[in-house]
Amino acid sequence: MLDCDSVWVRWGNVGAAGERTPASTVITVENQLVACHECGALYRREAIPEGARADCERCGALLYRNVPGSVDRSLALFSAAFMRDQSVI
Repeated sequence: MLDCDSVWVRWGNVGAAGERTPASTVITVENQLVACHECGALYRREAIPEGARADCERCGALLYRNVPGSVDRSLALFSAAFMRDQSVI
């Protein structure tokens, strides 16, 4: 587990007044960080099998999951909605 503030300082993303700025590094699956939305704990994102989920070790909240075909379903729904809107005009 990592501390949010120490990560921002280490990456050099804290300005002179202490404000946080976006990271300038390329984020890949190997070095991507995931923060728990419940307790704020930081984890390194790791590949998980299809249908699996990653939970926070501190509070048990869902961090992320691997849903097979989710991008394809989203694209199909978006395309159908776009075509429907075009036919209404």
